[in-house]
Amino acid sequence: MISRSLVRLQQKHVVVGGGIAGLTTAFNLLAQSCEDLVTLVEKAPDVAQGASSKNGGLLCPSLDYPWTNNSVVDIYDLNNGILPRAITSPKTSPVRFRPSSLTNTSVLDFGMNWVGRAQNSEPIGALMQYSMGLYKNEPQFAGLDFDQGLAKGTLIDGNLDERDSSGDIKKFCIGLKDILLKEHGGVGGRFRILTNKRIGKAVTEGDEVVELRVRDENLGTMSSVVGDSFVVAAGTGSKGIVGDIGVACPTVPVKGYLLTFSSTTEVTCNMKLPNKMFVAPMGVDEEDGKFIYRCSGLAEFGGAEMGVDWEGKERIVGDTDRAALDQMRGVVCEDFADVQVIDEDYGFRCLAPDDVPLIGRTKYQNLYLNTGHGSKGWTMGAGSGKLCAQLILGMQTDLDPSWYDPLRFQARKDFGLLGGGAEFGQKAKLQNA
Repeated sequence: MISRSLVRLQQKHVVVGGGIAGLTTAFNLLAQSCEDLVTLVEKAPDVAQGASSKNGGLLCPSLDYPWTNNSVVDIYDLNNGILPRAITSPKTSPVRFRPSSLTNTSVLDFGMNWVGRAQNSEPIGALMQYSMGLYKNEPQFAGLDFDQGLAKGTLIDGNLDERDSSGDIKKFCIGLKDILLKEHGGVGGRFRILTNKRIGKAVTEGDEVVELRVRDENLGTMSSVVGDSFVVAAGTGSKGIVGDIGVACPTVPVKGYLLTFSSTTEVTCNMKLPNKMFVAPMGVDEEDGKFIYRCSGLAEFGGAEMGVDWEGKERIVGDTDRAALDQMRGVVCEDFADVQVIDEDYGFRCLAPDDVPLIGRTKYQNLYLNTGHGSKGWTMGAGSGKLCAQLILGMQTDLDPSWYDPLRFQARKDFGLLGGGAEFGQKAKLQNA
């Protein structure tokens, strides 16, 4: 008779977040286990509605420097006046600061965890390269149509880095969801998606999470999702889910603007434009044959007014947004002919104080994070999901997990130094949660 202690029983894994981090985690949990069940919980009506929809399209392992590193002062020419311009003349600066950011607890928490923290590009570069290898070599990913490879490298200051590429992250996420449902969904299957479900509360017992209380966004009803392990991969929403149970997640959302446009100018690589903006090729317009591009790179640190998201609200609001997008349009028109704007938008990049994502177990034995990827979520996505799944399943990891350990921020929170649980721009707490 085989000892029960030697048999790995079927596990129920709950993944919160239907972006690239959540979907690749779910994919790897299913791929690397034979019997385990996976439930993915998403607050939107479908996957890839947040940052994994609003992305610059860049797959750029060449951009492996931390945003939060002191060297970025030189990269972004802060010594030449961009930081002052970000405050005094935001219309001409690639980095913007709203006054309300100075009083927002999430920004203060981020800042206190940034001060004195060592910055290191090695974990960023390692995860990017690992992830790019998976996009290329994982059979399931290779079969997805997400316009990978439209860009043949990135042209930066006249030099072409051939490691880089581009792709449509939303197409990738939707395609991956379809694969998971086809192969593992249905009655008796190992995978299910719960959409329109907003997390209200994580319920704990001792050193474990036992359930998540969720509200149906359509019906307004409350229900519970139980599991053996829980992964929070909800981008900027992660802080609000885990903060109230004492888990450190000192991330802050950086508002990244996006301009999608067509042009008669053909460019076959990503391009770095003046004022630190980037353009990625996104295909060809079937109607007029013009080339489609997406411009990104303009970033804004702001206050609670940044809480506008996908939920049926106007995407472009107020003079600040208008000025930012007009600035991008002006830069694009200098390098591309016959520019026609197709879409204007923005998304929130979940940035950690050291610009290294939080991947791994938290202070709770069965609660994991996969968040904080900043502007590099698309490039890091595949690798983050595999690393997180390996940690959950107790497998040997392909990367050094200590680089990404969420517990590196825990001591400060345990001492009561900020680290509050409120999501940036979060609405009032759910009633009856």
